Amino acid sequence: MGKRSTLGSLLFFLGLSGICTAFEQENCTNYRLQFERVYSVPGEVAMLNSTLASYDVFNISAVPYNITWYDSKTRQEISNETGRTVVRGETLWFLNTRLDNDGEYVSVLRTPSGCYRQNTRLIVELPVPGKCGRPRKAGQTINKGVTEYLSCPLKEYISKLNSYNSTYSLMWYKVQQLLLGAGPAQMCQAGICFSQLEETSAL
Repeated sequence: MGKRSTLGSLLFFLGLSGICTAFEQENCTNYRLQFERVYSVPGEVAMLNSTLASYDVFNISAVPYNITWYDSKTRQEISNETGRTVVRGETLWFLNTRLDNDGEYVSVLRTPSGCYRQNTRLIVELPVPGKCGRPRKAGQTINKGVTEYLSCPLKEYISKLNSYNSTYSLMWYKVQQLLLGAGPAQMCQAGICFSQLEETSAL
């Protein structure tokens, strides 16, 4: 039993090593860790986007390429998993983020003549007890007495979904109340307008 267990562990290690070396032993140009971090909380969607498919890297309109995502902790390739992950080219989606998803993820872009790699950091945080929403806020300043506009901080998600021709819904919340467009609030396409803003309407 002990020998069989040891042999099984060895075979698993060797198999994992083969996966590890799949991109680590390639002579890829390393763009290292992206400056921009992705923040999420358990149970929400997180979008990681590689910036390698860019004219700053190579001529993307003239050279064919494909992108593969890897987990830097396990070194395993990430594929579509129902209810968990979706890989679409340069974008990796976590559909139901968990605390153990926190970490760095490696995107490898391969062309017929070479490859490029880049790390993207996902930070998963627990909500602050007794507080509404995420622990990190996107602060915006609005002025009293004039028509103002709040920009949706999820505009990158919206842009990506539009590029997929996907359907989605967008709702705005004030504290824990859903804004339905009543009173001074008017719904906008990717933001919310306030006319004759009162101090009690400040978010």
